[in-house]
Amino acid sequence: MLRRQLPKTFTKLKTRKMMMIWRHKNRPLSEKMEDR
Repeated sequence: MLRRQLPKTFTKLKTRKMMMIWRHKNRPLSEKMEDR
């Protein structure tokens, strides 16, 4: 809902960040545990 109000540049950065988080989440559980 908020994305519509935000500038395109900001949304692009946010989407890129989301992709990084998504890729991080897709990693094996063992690696994720080590990161924490």
